[in-house]
Amino acid sequence: MGIESKILEADAIESALQTLKAIQTYERNKRTHGLGRVDLYFQDVEGDWLETWGEDEKLGQLGIWVDKDVEESAASHLAEGDCPPNQSN
Repeated sequence: MGIESKILEADAIESALQTLKAIQTYERNKRTHGLGRVDLYFQDVEGDWLETWGEDEKLGQLGIWVDKDVEESAASHLAEGDCPPNQSN
């Protein structure tokens, strides 16, 4: 096994560990906060965001808090082409 294969394997393991940690945190928040856990992930849940949907152009203006790790992970998957094709057809 070459060094490149070992590096790729280590990256895959690290990614899997981060995903597992995120799932465990989410499950812990579910047990601790119940339905109130949505407040941990989103701001202004009770606001008028649904009525004003589409009026704001930027995600940040919607008041949605996005975990930096999730944002970076999504960006890397998009860059690598890991996302499935659009299934809306």
